Amino acid sequence: MVAALTSGTPAAAELAALYKGPMTTPGEVSRAADAVDRAGGRDWAQVCAGDRMARAVHHLSRAVPDLASAGTCWPSPSSSPAATTDLPRTATPANPRIPHDG
Repeated sequence: MVAALTSGTPAAAELAALYKGPMTTPGEVSRAADAVDRAGGRDWAQVCAGDRMARAVHHLSRAVPDLASAGTCWPSPSSSPAATTDLPRTATPANPRIPHDG
């Protein structure tokens, strides 16, 4: 929300105007959500989530470098290491720092 409000875009101005009121109707809430998206708030959040997810996967890979020796866990020892590293791409498709297949 803060990223959207401080983006300096026309959508940020629209969002700020909406926030001055009570936003009690579904239409107002929908317009606010759309303004957040157009102001870059969703993109910012997805990039941040992707960064955090990538760091988490990195730390997990250091904690359990060999899945087979970890025993029964998720992903299962029969899974490929890619099963763990695919999670950030699934969770944050808009993150430009993480390759995404679809």
